[in-house]
Amino acid sequence: MSNTFYGEEFYNWQREASFSSAVNMLPIVFEIVKPKSVIDVGCGVGTWLAAAKSLGAQRVVGVEGAWIKDARMAITEPVVLADLEASIPLTDRFDLVICMEVAEHLSERRAPSLISDLCGLSDVVLFGAAVPGQGGNNHVNEQWQSYWADLFRSQGRLPYDLVRPKVWYSDKIDFWYKQNALLYMTEQKGAELNCSDALGSILDIVHPEMSLRQDGPRDLLKKIPRATARAFEKRLNKPG
Repeated sequence: MSNTFYGEEFYNWQREASFSSAVNMLPIVFEIVKPKSVIDVGCGVGTWLAAAKSLGAQRVVGVEGAWIKDARMAITEPVVLADLEASIPLTDRFDLVICMEVAEHLSERRAPSLISDLCGLSDVVLFGAAVPGQGGNNHVNEQWQSYWADLFRSQGRLPYDLVRPKVWYSDKIDFWYKQNALLYMTEQKGAELNCSDALGSILDIVHPEMSLRQDGPRDLLKKIPRATARAFEKRLNKPG
């Protein structure tokens, strides 16, 4: 990601709106995982790590592209500068990995190795990425939640839908986080944390705040998976 696309306005949004989302979502994750060490891959100005510190994380590490060097950070800890299209240059292990709304900015060919990198850092990953039609700057790989879940499964991680039901109606969290955030864990870790009942079965969902951006419900049908679209279309055509 290049700093050509990010100026002071973007940094200000990161520090304010992104922090509001983080500080209202992460307590749910911390209650479950209780992480002492947290890494954020694609950390931006560090708002999610700042929120993690406020919740008791003792060690936080951010990884971001070189564009971030000109930004005013929300954390004092140094950030690891890295080309996110390449392998993440870390071998440490953490209690929690965060990677929120980053993967859509990277090429599709990078997707499998990115997920492998994330899983190499922890047994627990909080992950979300833009779905088709979500829109945003420099999105080159918008995919449904199930696409990423399949990549995580190939790394032995299962999708636990623990966050979305608890934040769905929050007006303090941006819709893309409410829509896309899933907690990926090994089955063993999920059982250890008593989360087995939250294994996600319906992953591909769109938040109403996103659907309001569309021209209409039939326009949205063009973007959602075909089986889901057929069911929705029947409801649209139902009399009354």
